[in-house]
Amino acid sequence: KLCQEYEELKKKEGNRSVKIADKKFSLFSYVGDVIEKKNLKQFVRGIKPLPLEEKDSYKIEKIKLTFENITLDKLVDFLIDMEKKNPYVHIPEFSMRKNKEKPYLLSVEMEMFIIKNG
Repeated sequence: KLCQEYEELKKKEGNRSVKIADKKFSLFSYVGDVIEKKNLKQFVRGIKPLPLEEKDSYKIEKIKLTFENITLDKLVDFLIDMEKKNPYVHIPEFSMRKNKEKPYLLSVEMEMFIIKNG
């Protein structure tokens, strides 16, 4: 069902261009705020800023985020906030595994980035 909803959403949006965030925007702070507001701290195993990259007049800020023993509904709620409430955040890498003892819990690793004006 989620795949169908995603395909429908992609058709509605069409090809959207890459959004550029203001240079004052901090991806690390934004993700931390969403985690706090959604009460997901107990599921965060790690949040790590990655080296800042500079390309032309832009800066690419990246972080790696790891959740442990999170439910699918909490994860989807978090991802919806990342995608809909902030169009600047991109998630190029994502992996998810279920817990062997409790298959309704997931371990998730993702990399996120934003492109900022230099």
